[in-house]
Amino acid sequence: MAERTAALLDSQEKMRLLTAQTVKAQEEERRTISRELHDDAGQALITLQYSLTAIQGELPETETFSRTRLADSLKVIDQTMQHIRSLSHSLRPPVLDIGGIDLSLQEYCREQAKRTQVPIIYHGQDIPGLPDEISISLYRFVQEALTNVLKTRPGHPGGDQAAI
Repeated sequence: MAERTAALLDSQEKMRLLTAQTVKAQEEERRTISRELHDDAGQALITLQYSLTAIQGELPETETFSRTRLADSLKVIDQTMQHIRSLSHSLRPPVLDIGGIDLSLQEYCREQAKRTQVPIIYHGQDIPGLPDEISISLYRFVQEALTNVLKTRPGHPGGDQAAI
């Protein structure tokens, strides 16, 4: 019985370590994809935006059709950049690495309140020296909790206010 208990405890420890390694690998991959989206795709879109804006400025005012098409294209670029920024931040919030968990959650709640038009009251504090695995787990927990709160609002996506 003692051997089986020891073997079970050993297996549980191995499973815990494997799970921690998997989560760490996933978060590192998210960080990499987030950076690439933000840096590479973002830079390409900004370059395209500047080029189209320059072309638009060079067109005579009488070229209304072309100017309108360029303006529409610039709007699509703006929307795409916003979508990439949102996707990049949901994969791995850059402020988590720079400002810590408190600032990350504060920013996340502010962005969600702005996006959903639901007042979100955030009360938190910084926890110096918090390991990255715990920070990202806490961030993901709040992210999921807030998503669930917003889903359960009357008239979805509603309720009067969310408190985190």
